[in-house]
Amino acid sequence: MNTSEWDNWRYVHSYGNLRDRHSLMQMITIERSTLRVVGDEMPTPQIMGLTVNVSSGGLCLLADWSPMTGEIFRVHLPLSTVGATTPTLADVRWVRPLPFEGSGLSMVGLKFIV
Repeated sequence: MNTSEWDNWRYVHSYGNLRDRHSLMQMITIERSTLRVVGDEMPTPQIMGLTVNVSSGGLCLLADWSPMTGEIFRVHLPLSTVGATTPTLADVRWVRPLPFEGSGLSMVGLKFIV
């Protein structure tokens, strides 16, 4: 691992209210709003991710796939208190691959579309 791989992780949040964020580690289901054919591959319509934190404006997700910035997803957020899920739309704001060689993992910032 070289120093430049860590450069994307050295930044200051210039947006949002950090006090509004709450840690939440939970598997969630995500669906692409439109299916894109890549080569001969048809992507899986439903994919999974692990939330890292959530706020009223969006969430941070750990994923083994890297979406494109601006891509729209339907996120199924579980409501543990009632045993149901609430689907909501979210826009990919940023994607940062984890700087560990061969991990294939990315942190993904999603903003809820209201």
